[in-house]
Amino acid sequence: MQRFLFFLGKGGVGKTTLSASLAEYLASEGKRVYISSLDPAHNLYDYFQQPPAEGVTEVRKGLYIEECSVEGHIRRLLEETSRRMKDTYRYLTVLNLEGMFDLLKHTPGMEEYGFISAIDEIYRRRSGLAEHLIVDMPPTGLSLRIFSMPLTTHRWIDSLVSLRRKILSRRREITHIKGRSYFGDAVAVDDEDDPVLRELSVEYRRAVEIEGLLKDRELSARVLVMNYDELSLKEAMLIIKDLKALHISVDYIVCNKAGLGRVDEKNLDELKDLSGDSIWVDIPYYGDVTTPREYALEIGEALCSMMNQ
Repeated sequence: MQRFLFFLGKGGVGKTTLSASLAEYLASEGKRVYISSLDPAHNLYDYFQQPPAEGVTEVRKGLYIEECSVEGHIRRLLEETSRRMKDTYRYLTVLNLEGMFDLLKHTPGMEEYGFISAIDEIYRRRSGLAEHLIVDMPPTGLSLRIFSMPLTTHRWIDSLVSLRRKILSRRREITHIKGRSYFGDAVAVDDEDDPVLRELSVEYRRAVEIEGLLKDRELSARVLVMNYDELSLKEAMLIIKDLKALHISVDYIVCNKAGLGRVDEKNLDELKDLSGDSIWVDIPYYGDVTTPREYALEIGEALCSMMNQ
């Protein structure tokens, strides 16, 4: 079984119940398990019947849960970026960074970058806590934007690095004519001395590392949860197609509440063809129980067996 598991799917299909059931089963088998919810509509603490808390909570031996605050990640990200920019651009004393970052926190894409920051923290700071790390992802649209963000970021940084090197090249041409003192000591002329290139390199490595985590089938897996209804099935197709465009696989498809709904066999066959080598498993419908906690170990065992095939 891969170490990192990302549970994806349409809102309401049962991602939290299934991911939490797998976490409970693995913990019952003596594994150390960390499970985090990135869904803005958190209900992980409700599932485990725990009061809301900040940070990591150990609900029983070897089982750790956390509801990540994306707003907190955005705030810390902007604070850190502000500090680094002030260090980098110390010679620009007129730059109104505080006003700029008040605006930036509402910029399109900042929410997705906050989620990437949360995944980065799980990757860097929670890896030593547990053998298995499970992430309950937000609903489809936001999840797909999160998965695309590292690729978009590193491509943008490639362009910015190219542009920055042109700027430095022009500066060197000017210093050749005007002398090195023309810009003063605070302004970099060579690539190796430029703090902007250093910062871009740091962000580039981070984006590539997270992109690798989201794609690497040895290290991580994407678990797509769906129900047997047409809306869920069509959204599952959308997820698979969009992830394929990013060269990201869906490794497992879990059909939750099997036996409750019905779908057109032609559409189901189309989804199976589209899913390629994804491994499928059905999780039965447990009567009128909305959150079948009493069946958690049974559900978790079925998911674990699927992932160990």
